[in-house]
Amino acid sequence: MAKPSLRLFLAAMLLGCGSAPRGSSSPSAPASPQQHNAGEPDRAQTHADASVAGGSAAIAAAMRGSHRSAGAADRDQYRHPVETLAFLGFTPTMTVLDVGPGGRGLGLGYYTELLAPVLAKDGLYLATNREPPSTAPAPSTHHWTAYEGARFDDLLRAAPESYGKVQVMRVNYEAPKLNLDGKVDMVLLMREVHMMKNWGTLDTWLREIHRALKPNGILGDVDRDKHLAIEESDRMTLRFVKQGAPRSEWASPPR
Repeated sequence: MAKPSLRLFLAAMLLGCGSAPRGSSSPSAPASPQQHNAGEPDRAQTHADASVAGGSAAIAAAMRGSHRSAGAADRDQYRHPVETLAFLGFTPTMTVLDVGPGGRGLGLGYYTELLAPVLAKDGLYLATNREPPSTAPAPSTHHWTAYEGARFDDLLRAAPESYGKVQVMRVNYEAPKLNLDGKVDMVLLMREVHMMKNWGTLDTWLREIHRALKPNGILGDVDRDKHLAIEESDRMTLRFVKQGAPRSEWASPPR
């Protein structure tokens, strides 16, 4: 069987800047592209553009929400979440998997606070996390730790009105298994690739992500350095952009 194709968008930072998902919550498969005559508007593309614009407006509204953690809004000028997610093709009806959303570099649950409320109505937000520890974990500033995982769970429990529909995927970060074959529209790796390389699990993660994505699904990656780029293959198209550069210099994703 032919492998589904992925679109990989890698944005590099100039500065350091559980339960299974509900099948009924997954958005409908996108409509097949429509043929159109020269000079006439491409209705499918017009609809896709409108959906992305709707996602951008929803993310902008979430950025103004009172539910956000202290200091989160201060990072917006560096993270550019509206522009980043629009570049990746985010829409509010997607099933989105966010890998390692507790990342210390972005702040605890930075994208969770924006995506979960937006996807609660017509989409689905999935987030990976460790199994809850049996005892209180020791404080740690490192990523992918039991302490970070416990804090992320606390974040979700503290605001059920914002995060009540979040689905947490319990994973072993040393040997990840997602069990989401063909159910996900977009996977986000927000400064996770360097961790995966450091832990020697990048190839395993990419195999699991490839299985999880629907055909033509999107793998969106934000990381710090160009040398961390994932190499292109016959099933991945790499787009590299420095997030600190003007938007006019960003490479456009393929249509």
